[in-house]
Amino acid sequence: EHSDIYIDDRKVGEGTYSADLTPGPYRLKAVRPQHADAEREVFIRLAQTENVTLVPAPKTGYLSIASEPFEAGGAEIWIDGRRQEQHTPAVIPLLEGSYEVRLKKEGFADAFEQVEIRERETTNHVIRLGKTVTSNAASVINKYIEAVGGKSQLESIKDFSIKMTASTMGVQIQIMRYQKAPYYSLQKMQMGGMTLQQQLFDGVKALIVSQMGVQEFTEGEIFEQAKLQSVMNLELNYADYGITKELLGVEKVNGKDSFKLAVFLPCGTSSFEYYDIESGLKIQTVSGENLTTFSDYQVVDGMLFAHKIVHEAGSQITEMVVDSIEINTGLELVFFKIKE
Repeated sequence: EHSDIYIDDRKVGEGTYSADLTPGPYRLKAVRPQHADAEREVFIRLAQTENVTLVPAPKTGYLSIASEPFEAGGAEIWIDGRRQEQHTPAVIPLLEGSYEVRLKKEGFADAFEQVEIRERETTNHVIRLGKTVTSNAASVINKYIEAVGGKSQLESIKDFSIKMTASTMGVQIQIMRYQKAPYYSLQKMQMGGMTLQQQLFDGVKALIVSQMGVQEFTEGEIFEQAKLQSVMNLELNYADYGITKELLGVEKVNGKDSFKLAVFLPCGTSSFEYYDIESGLKIQTVSGENLTTFSDYQVVDGMLFAHKIVHEAGSQITEMVVDSIEINTGLELVFFKIKE
C-alpha cells in the first residue's frame, strides 16, 4: 500500500511524486494507515534538485495466541483469512487494528475471535477449540427435545397459556399467549388494562387487530409465519411443514459453545438458531436484524421453559419475563374463533 504524499498539508500524490516548485521552505509528509506519519522540512533552491525519501514507521503491537484444551495445541493460525507460519502457542507482530483470528486443527471445529491490536502492547488471547462436529441438524433438535423434557412430554401438551411482562424504553406491557393443538393461537398485548393488539390464527386465516384497524391474511409470508408459530411443538415434526434445517458449525454465544443451525421456511425466509452444546437448550435466534435470546429455563409440569426472553430489533431492546405458564387447562376451540 502506497503512502499519501502531502506538501504543506495539501495532498499532492501517492507513492512517488516529483514537481517543479518555487524556491522556498516546504513541509513534506507521508501518511499511511497503521503507520506513524513521516515528516521533513526542506528548502528548495533555484536550479537545484532535492531528493527526499519519507518512510512512515509501522505502528506495531503483538498478539500472543494460544489454544485450549491441551490437545488443541499446535493449531494453525489464520489472521484475516491468511495462514500464518506459526502454530499455537505463538507471539505474532501485527500492525495496530482489528483482526479476525481463526484457529484450525484436525479433530476440532474451527474457532475464531475478533482481536484488537494496539501499538507497543501485547494482546493475550486463548481460544478454545471444540471437538469436531459430528452432529447434524436432526441430532441437535433431538437433543433439544430431550433437554426440555422429552418427546412424550411434549406430545402430551394439548394447550398452554403463558403470561409475560415485557419492558421496553421504560414502558411495561402485559403479553398473554394461548395455544391449542394442532395449530390454534391467540396473543394479546395490553397496557394498563387496555388491549393494544391481538394476533389470532384459527388454522384458516391470520388476523391482526389493533387500534389502527383489522388486518386479515389468508396467504403470503405473514400468514405462513403465523401458521408455523401456531403449530404445537413444531420441533417434533418441522419437516412435515416444509421446514429444512442445516447445521453450519459451532459458534460462541454469550461465552458458550453453541451449534448454529440455518432454518429455511417454505415461504422463502431464513433465520438462524443457536443451541448450547452442553445443555442442548435453544439460547438464541437471529432473523435479519432481529435477535432473540432465551435464558432462565425453569421446570413447569416436568418440562423446561425459558422464563427470560430478550428481543433486540436494531437499537430497540425488549425484555420479557414469564409470570406464569399453565398447561392442559382445557382451552375450548371457541376461544380461538375469529369473529367475522
